[in-house]
Amino acid sequence: MIQHEFMSAEPFPHLVMDGFAPEATLRAVAAGFDSVSADAWVRYDDVDERGKSACNRLEAMPVACRDFIAAFSGPTAAKLCAWLTGIDGLSPDESLYGGGLHMTQQFPASMPCGADGRPTALHARDLVTLVR
Repeated sequence: MIQHEFMSAEPFPHLVMDGFAPEATLRAVAAGFDSVSADAWVRYDDVDERGKSACNRLEAMPVACRDFIAAFSGPTAAKLCAWLTGIDGLSPDESLYGGGLHMTQQFPASMPCGADGRPTALHARDLVTLVR
């Protein structure tokens, strides 16, 4: 059962779902990062998050990004997460505090990158939606 798979995953509870979204959708979301204006990104320069940028302003995001976030952070997603984790009372984070679009200047060594330092492949498991 999927709940058991989630709860027994190591080193912490998690779930990897390859192919959960169409590749064309994921490519549109990835391409959307480039069309977000520079002033919509918040830079984090503290020691723990150096090089991280985030955008939690839906109006600043292209439609593909807004639709993706809406699909995975609404009431249905919160109910699914509550069922999966066994945590009652989860609700969507409508402010996207800690959610939205996130970028880092360096990607994990395991992610194949081109000469420009950007990922050459995007996998569904690399996209994270946070639900409180």
